[in-house]
Amino acid sequence: MENSNFLAPTKNRYGKTDLLLIILLLYGMIPEKGCGKLKIQHIQYALEIAQTGSISKAADRLLLSQPNISSALRTLESELGFAIFQRSNKGVTITPEGQRFLASARKIVEEYRQITQIKTNRKSHQFYLAAGYHSAIEEAFSRLCAECPPADRIDFLLTNTNAQEIIDRVYLNKSNLGILMLPAEDMGQFRSACDKRGLTRLNIQKLKFYVNLNRRHPLLQKPHFDFYRLRDYPFVDYGEKVLTTHMGLTHLDIIDPTKRILVGERDTRCYIVSLSNAFSISAGIHPRVSERYDWVNIPLPGIESQMTAVWRSDQKQSQEAKRYLALLQEEIVKVT
Repeated sequence: MENSNFLAPTKNRYGKTDLLLIILLLYGMIPEKGCGKLKIQHIQYALEIAQTGSISKAADRLLLSQPNISSALRTLESELGFAIFQRSNKGVTITPEGQRFLASARKIVEEYRQITQIKTNRKSHQFYLAAGYHSAIEEAFSRLCAECPPADRIDFLLTNTNAQEIIDRVYLNKSNLGILMLPAEDMGQFRSACDKRGLTRLNIQKLKFYVNLNRRHPLLQKPHFDFYRLRDYPFVDYGEKVLTTHMGLTHLDIIDPTKRILVGERDTRCYIVSLSNAFSISAGIHPRVSERYDWVNIPLPGIESQMTAVWRSDQKQSQEAKRYLALLQEEIVKVT
C-alpha cells in the first residue's frame, strides 16, 4: 500500500483547473499531450530515486513496492518524452535530460506544496543539508529542528560527506545547501568547480586545526609536546578518511597509515579519543561537545580551513536555508 502524502491529494480540489498542469506550464515543462497520467507523486518518486541512487532504496524509504515505483517512473518518463535515469545492475545514473528535469522538479514540488497548504494554513518546512563533519554544523542543524513548531510538517535531512559529494549533491538538487571546509590550497579549484556548476559561494569562517587527546595521554606528560611522536599512536578518522584526505593534512608526517581507526560519526570518534591513547584532529570543537569529553586540544601551527556555504545560483534560498546560515554563524564563533 502506498504511504499517505500531503503533496498527493486524492482528488482535484481546484475544479477544472489542473494545478500540476499550471505549475509545469510555468516552468516550461508541460508535455505536448498535457499532463495525461502524470501525478505529483511521480515527480516526488524521481527526486527520491535521485537522492538514494537506487530504485529499490527509494521504494524502501517511500514504503512502496519496487514494481510500483518502477511503473510510476516509466509513466513519468513516457509523459515527459525522455529518460530521467539510465538503469544498470549497480543502480541508476542521471541522464543529461534528467539533470535538467530534476533541477526544476524540486521547485515544482515546492510550488505545489505551498499552494496546497494555503487552504489548511498549516506551515511546511523542507531543508536538505549536505555538509562536512563539524560540531557547529550539527549544533545549528539541531537548533533549526527545535525551532519548527511540532504541528507543522517537517522534512529535514543532514548528510555528512566529503567536499566533492557536497558540491555534486547541491548541483543535482539533492541538497538545498552545502557546507564545506577546505584548505587554502584547494580554494582555487573549488571556486572553479562552483563557477562551472552555477553555484553561489559564501565564506563563513576560517578555522584553525587542533590535535585532540585525552588529558591522561602519555605525550602530555612530557615537558615539550612532540607532534612527530603522534605516529606511535592510533589515529581516529571518519570512514571516508575526511580528516586526512579532505582537510589538507596529507602532508603532515604525524599519522601512521598502519594505525588507523575509522568511524561513521562524531560521538564515536570523540569517545574513542577520550577513552584511549588514540588521537584525532579537528577544526575546533563546539563547547557543548567538548564539555562531554575529558580531552584537550593542541593547536596545529600553520594549518587552517575555510568553512564555506554553497547553493544553486538559479534558485532562491528558502527561509529554512537562510535561517540555518544565521544559526551556523552564531554557533561557529563559539568554537575553540
